Amino acid sequence: MSSLNIYKKFFKDKKILVTGHTGFKGAWLCQILLLFEAKIMGISNTKVSKINLFDILKLNNKVKNFKYDLSKNKKFEKEVVKFNPDYIFHLAAQSLVYESYRNPYKTFYNNLNSSLNLLEVCQKIKGLKSIIFVTSDKCYEPVIKKKKLLSENDPLGGNDPYSLSKACTEHIFKHYKNSYFKINNIGAASVRAGNVIGGGDWAANRLIPDFITSINKKKFILRNPRSIRPWQHVLDCLFGYIILLKKLKNNPKKYSGSWNFGPQNKDITTQKLIFEFQKKMRFKNKIEIIKPKKNKYKETKLLKLSTIKTKTKLNYNPILKINDSISFTASWYKNYFEKKMNSSKFTNLQIENYLNKLKN
Repeated sequence: MSSLNIYKKFFKDKKILVTGHTGFKGAWLCQILLLFEAKIMGISNTKVSKINLFDILKLNNKVKNFKYDLSKNKKFEKEVVKFNPDYIFHLAAQSLVYESYRNPYKTFYNNLNSSLNLLEVCQKIKGLKSIIFVTSDKCYEPVIKKKKLLSENDPLGGNDPYSLSKACTEHIFKHYKNSYFKINNIGAASVRAGNVIGGGDWAANRLIPDFITSINKKKFILRNPRSIRPWQHVLDCLFGYIILLKKLKNNPKKYSGSWNFGPQNKDITTQKLIFEFQKKMRFKNKIEIIKPKKNKYKETKLLKLSTIKTKTKLNYNPILKINDSISFTASWYKNYFEKKMNSSKFTNLQIENYLNKLKN
């Protein structure tokens, strides 16, 4: 049986709630789950940018689409309880580091309260079997040792409001995991993923989206060119979540907890990544990459995740090497700009190509 049919067998007609479904990762996740013939309810407050993947893929007509601010109240409760999801992917968050510096109060308020409200509502969902609670690789205390790989047992913290907010939501989630979810045998896992790249991201203050929007300007300011991040393609990241969800359903006790999802351990700086991406895009007019004189916002220079637990206990390994991830991303944008194929069809083609490589 092909990988596609294996996943269809599991997800067909299953009811799945995706919060933050209009975001970059959320839109990719919805497209994947639709390919598996799942029934999706999405809740988001706003779209991250004027041009966005959710609209490009025309997902508004394919999912039950609701606009609620999860952080302010529980008006969404009635709709969620009525939908009675089998599974939940909680992605909704203010996810930009620079925005968190500009508005720390809003970041803390949104990320903590949206998670808290959702976890409270989960207790009223009769058919809930598992929840994937998405936080961030940035939820850890910054490392001092250059070769240190951050594991699931390392202290939580962060330099910026976004990172700290994610550390706080991890503590909140831990309470519900060890109480309500455990008592009711519901699989509950928090997932901490590296920096994702992929086609269709237009959020401001992210590396590749900023580069894409610099095409007409012909100049691109590269913040922190020497910073190392655990770059991975969005498909590697999301299929890690999906594989974990399947195992959570069958064995909640064994697989509940925290999990790191990162790429194959190869160091690559932001400068190296953007140079390689520029080569693969083959723009007619080459964009000049400029290094800023000073970055007024402090960001972690070195961030590397240990994925030993994921590999040994979940039996999951990322498929795409960094060059493959960059190629997948560049080919998506090239198709979008050159309009060679409908973006939804091309996105499905990339998902199917990925599935052909997948062994789980």
